[in-house]
Amino acid sequence: MDFIPLDPTDDDVSSLLKSLCSFPLSFVEIKHPGDYQNEHIVFRAEEDIESLYGFILFYSVTDTGTDLPDYTTSRFLEFDEIELQKGSLLYIYTRKGKDSTSIEFETAAINGNIYWGLPEPIWHIPHASYTIMKRNDSIKGGQS
Repeated sequence: MDFIPLDPTDDDVSSLLKSLCSFPLSFVEIKHPGDYQNEHIVFRAEEDIESLYGFILFYSVTDTGTDLPDYTTSRFLEFDEIELQKGSLLYIYTRKGKDSTSIEFETAAINGNIYWGLPEPIWHIPHASYTIMKRNDSIKGGQS
């Protein structure tokens, strides 16, 4: 098999590399960890997103004895058809509620509000982490 060098100045290669390295959401902050009524995680849309349907948020806590995820505490959130504009915020509340949108008056951005429906707060637990995945493909993760 021959090695084929890629020229990053080539427009097609540059576009491919950018699409492989970019991710449409960036982490902003975790607000009110441990406060069930107000706890939420915030992401910012780094580009226009037609739909979050193809993404899943995976939450887990690492067992410090084994350094493996404790799957009894793992949770998944499959996104619905949610559209976001570049710069919009996505608020994911831990508690139950009705998904909605809100307008940020300073920027006129339309933000998404999602309610996960979990029975208790999760973002205050030590060694907790999240990964946002494209269905069938791990993309980006972080820790709380």
